[in-house]
Amino acid sequence: IKALFVNGPKTETDGVDIFVKYEDAYADGMMAVGVEAAYVIDYSVAAYSKGGVEVAGAYECAGYFNINNTCRSMPDLKAKAFLNYTTDSHNLYGAVNYISSYIDRRAGGLLGRQVEIAPHTTVDATYTYSWDDFSMSFSAYNLTDEQPPFTLWEMSYDPNTHSPLGRYFKVGFTYNME
Repeated sequence: IKALFVNGPKTETDGVDIFVKYEDAYADGMMAVGVEAAYVIDYSVAAYSKGGVEVAGAYECAGYFNINNTCRSMPDLKAKAFLNYTTDSHNLYGAVNYISSYIDRRAGGLLGRQVEIAPHTTVDATYTYSWDDFSMSFSAYNLTDEQPPFTLWEMSYDPNTHSPLGRYFKVGFTYNME
């Protein structure tokens, strides 16, 4: 029997995930403020050998576009700061989202240098009104209508990390059956 499928090379990762939230009574409701973040310190893939022959060299994924290897795009930092205010019938939520810059290594040979994909920040907001078993929400995402950073890729942005939609709105309805 000849097995043509094998596991990939050794991968070592290090990172920090953080979630901090403070909540307290405010006016007639509850106010919450917080931050969540994921920071990739290291994501190293060892060289890959098959039958004693090196098929692919070792590489680092953290901080790179990674479109030409086995890793996904991996900015070092993704973070969100949020504020939420809730009363009996009303809920107002806002968030600032941040993705750090990262490097596209592919352009090195073409342009003689590595190309930085710019950092990206968006702002989101949601208002929800609830009564009895119903709730209705109105959301606006990417309020400032930020375009995704330019990337030397077929769609001119990184679809694994950013959204091309710009500002968009959503209306939601919920009915709880008990």
